[in-house]
Amino acid sequence: MSHRYTELDNEALLHIEGPDASKFAQGQFTCDLRQLSEQQALLGAYCNPQGRMVCDFLLAQPGADHLVLRMRADIVDQAASVIGKYILFSKAEIIQPPTWRCFGLWGEGAGSWVAQQAGNELAEPLASVAFGNGAIVRVPGEDARFECYLPADAAEDFVAALAENGEAGTRSEWELGSIVAGMARIEAPTVEEFIPQMLNYDLSGHVSFTKGCYTGQEVVARMHYRGKPKRRLYRATVVATAPEAGTALFSAAASQAVGNIINAVPEADGAQVLFNATEAGLEQGLHLESIEGPDLELLPLPANLQPATD
Repeated sequence: MSHRYTELDNEALLHIEGPDASKFAQGQFTCDLRQLSEQQALLGAYCNPQGRMVCDFLLAQPGADHLVLRMRADIVDQAASVIGKYILFSKAEIIQPPTWRCFGLWGEGAGSWVAQQAGNELAEPLASVAFGNGAIVRVPGEDARFECYLPADAAEDFVAALAENGEAGTRSEWELGSIVAGMARIEAPTVEEFIPQMLNYDLSGHVSFTKGCYTGQEVVARMHYRGKPKRRLYRATVVATAPEAGTALFSAAASQAVGNIINAVPEADGAQVLFNATEAGLEQGLHLESIEGPDLELLPLPANLQPATD
């Protein structure tokens, strides 16, 4: 089989439409909307005024005056409510169409399949192409991986085309690829818990430090130019059932939690996780839920996401 695919039913799509859509988003999001086009997607986040993230997203532009934000389904209602408070005086509106669907596509031959179907090879991460009134985006990772956002009337034909030369995979397979790529995600238990640097978003491209003001920008910029985040993002395995996002991590050197699970995916012998932690906690060794809990065994992140050490 040339590729694998699955529907990402744990993801949701938030739309911003109208002539002021990009102008509004530029004043709210951490990414620079001047870099967005139908051929170029962006990673980004929305912060509260204290710099804590309400949501992360992948942002695509399937057409003029139309933005699509892919985020976790368990936070999309809260994100829409918070962001919607600021859009009232813009010529734009937030829409949550229930019929849009999100798919993941990966494996040998995935890139050539996309090129054949959409007429664009999408050779670089975050390259995008409008497709079926939606969009296909190449997402970061060592291997070719693509996300597809489509309205329901285009989705059935799309799935049929995927099945002709591909094989249905699982959401866990897709999520494991995201873990390996170091793409940390905000989930319901971690809404408004972390500033972007705690998930290495300053390294992954989620944050522009040259775009100007946005909600929470003062806190995020101060940390970048004058401070050092107390926690950074790492990857590990743990011999335990996949822990929930937000689960506390402990080390022998501290009486309080020194980190949290960000995302987790089950594997045959336990789970693979993204987590954040203090540097001291990492050096002392980390345990899940208590000092007596299972050990975390550190794994590498992609080189561009590894924070500098003093």
